[in-house]
Amino acid sequence: MRGFILFVLLLATAHPANADACLEKFRMLLAGNDETTPVKIHITQEIVGATTTQNWFYSDGAGNWMTEMIEPEAMQWTLFRDDRMYSSTDKGDSWAFVREMPSGDAKAVAQEHLAKHKESATDTLCGSEKVDGVSYETVSGKYVSAPLQGAEMAQKYWVDPDNGWIARSFTHSKTSAFEMKVTQVLEVQAEVNIPNPE
Repeated sequence: MRGFILFVLLLATAHPANADACLEKFRMLLAGNDETTPVKIHITQEIVGATTTQNWFYSDGAGNWMTEMIEPEAMQWTLFRDDRMYSSTDKGDSWAFVREMPSGDAKAVAQEHLAKHKESATDTLCGSEKVDGVSYETVSGKYVSAPLQGAEMAQKYWVDPDNGWIARSFTHSKTSAFEMKVTQVLEVQAEVNIPNPE
């Protein structure tokens, strides 16, 4: 009987520590993968009541990136290189300058938002799953979005247990007037070449 009581006490004291560790892992993952790693991401975005879109997102790990539309195919592509944004309506054959976008300003705003997201993180849960035969650690939780004017965010990550890489993510954003679901599949690339429109 004394052994059983000790076992129950151990469970009771271990649970808060596990919960705290899961919360900290969720907060860490909110920052995303290492931005210096070249990556190719398949993104599916569903705005409830509107058209679902799919696109490829490419990043060279040096701050330059490009989106390539899959569906709807006719939607414009977007490119960001050397603090300048461009758009293309002919699938990347030509690019039109849109505006200057200082990356330093964007990073400062992103860090401010990230701090608020970490602070509001709650309802975290850690576990494991297999997707297409591959085993992942799973980390999920909720937070309040800073850029989306207080939207309720439910986030789930599928993490490679060997290297900590976020291989998949699912985000569900919801306000009283807006609901969106975004699924991302992230692939590490040896190299990504972003076009130079200049």
